[in-house]
Amino acid sequence: MYYFICRPSICGILTGIYEAWDFALRIKSPVGAKVADTSHGSGDSGENAGHDLLRMVVDGGFRFCDYSKFIDVLPNEAEAEMVSNGIARKLGDELHDLCLTAMQSNAKDRVDTLYRFLLYAFGVGEKAIDHTERPEVRRMQAYYQSVRREGALLFGFPGFERHVCPLGEIYVARIRPKNDVLDFLVLHFVNQRPQDTFLIYDEKRYTFVLHIPGLPLQRGYQKIFPTSAAEQAMMSAPMETILSLVDRASAVPADDTTNIALHLLRGA
Repeated sequence: MYYFICRPSICGILTGIYEAWDFALRIKSPVGAKVADTSHGSGDSGENAGHDLLRMVVDGGFRFCDYSKFIDVLPNEAEAEMVSNGIARKLGDELHDLCLTAMQSNAKDRVDTLYRFLLYAFGVGEKAIDHTERPEVRRMQAYYQSVRREGALLFGFPGFERHVCPLGEIYVARIRPKNDVLDFLVLHFVNQRPQDTFLIYDEKRYTFVLHIPGLPLQRGYQKIFPTSAAEQAMMSAPMETILSLVDRASAVPADDTTNIALHLLRGA
């Protein structure tokens, strides 16, 4: 059994899908198609012997066991975008949204579930989502609904704090969601507050998204707010850190597309 270990971001997960699928096809045959291709089987185990030898796990979401091989996958934007485009082209926008949203769940088996779902869905097409007798379909639907529900609950939360600085007004919100709903939440506030500079920070995952009107959204990983007296003494003041993030974001070209999570979530 081979375990492909993915990073928990959208980019990391889709890269893992790409690498694992390509690996499975090479096990089955020296010449194989990539995940973005359309020449996949119907999901029958006889046609997918290579895939049956793989399991997908999120970094930190598995236990080591004997007689297994572990393959660490680093995020690759080009490979992730190929998978995203393949899902949209083969399965349509609705299932594309379902797949990417479901991957923001905190379920430990979400990546392997997506892998099994795609293995089946690429064979039968868009109607795969109606085949609820299959466990991977039911789990994908459950993960999708969990993320959507939690994200919607946060739409109305009064969490923004207004800060006035030399760069103008900056609104900062801190959240601790069960699922990784940061991108889902930010897209809502981009539409609701397009004129504001704001930062939403996930205190559980140390991730943030910064919105500056007229500039690309910036997603990053950084501890901004200290959680202990020792960290408070060692770290920069939160607003100093936020202002430095704003300075860096202001230097990014307007056509930059490095924000892969939001870029893919929009279906680009």
